[in-house]
Amino acid sequence: MSFFTDGPRERPLFPVPEQELFGYEGRPWTGPPGDHIVPALLPWARPLGRSGRTIVALRGIEVWPQAMTLRLAVYSRDSLHDGRAGTLIGHRRVPDYHALLIGVLYPNGRRASSETISVPSAAEPDQPVLRASGGGGSAFHLDHEVFVWPLPRDGTLTLVVQWLDRGIEETHTALDGAAIRAAAGDAGELWPGLPKRPGNGVAAVRPAASSGATAFSTVPAVRPSRPPGSSPLPQRKPRDSSGA
Repeated sequence: MSFFTDGPRERPLFPVPEQELFGYEGRPWTGPPGDHIVPALLPWARPLGRSGRTIVALRGIEVWPQAMTLRLAVYSRDSLHDGRAGTLIGHRRVPDYHALLIGVLYPNGRRASSETISVPSAAEPDQPVLRASGGGGSAFHLDHEVFVWPLPRDGTLTLVVQWLDRGIEETHTALDGAAIRAAAGDAGELWPGLPKRPGNGVAAVRPAASSGATAFSTVPAVRPSRPPGSSPLPQRKPRDSSGA
């Protein structure tokens, strides 16, 4: 008798059909390509905003070939739940300006924020994309992932947070856009050469792949070529987050 079982178990009566991963579709604005690419990691940990009982902090950045994921954390001395079901940054049709808001301001003046609902699209958007999702944690600490597309050009990328319900006024934190873009060159593709998904978009059953090991291959970062926009963030005197 083995440690875990006394023999092989029968297969289910209706087994789930086998599935195989198709190649990366190359639409970097839809979300992080975590099935295909290992991102570069920037361990930039710093506070983004704080009040007497609450801190919003950046824990690091995952850099994809043409986008990035900001890893944010919220810490509090009192319970954060308040019926929010594990998420604090929410995209709403009618923005709640007293809730936790996150935004990015690009060096060329373009912006994106959690004020609006960003829906993945088949066509390339003409404006930056910011999409936040909730993560794990506890009553006093919650993690969030904030997907941002595209990568910034050389210059300063500004992160903006505001949480009036928690006493955090609009606070700006500057990040090195050139360093973020340079890190994209270290993102590695896991499965180069995978077949493309059929044109009808329905996954077909494919034979099992070989078990041989694969090495990462570098994916070149692409510099966006769209013309810059002209809608800056509301002009308000920023607070320095260095003392947080």
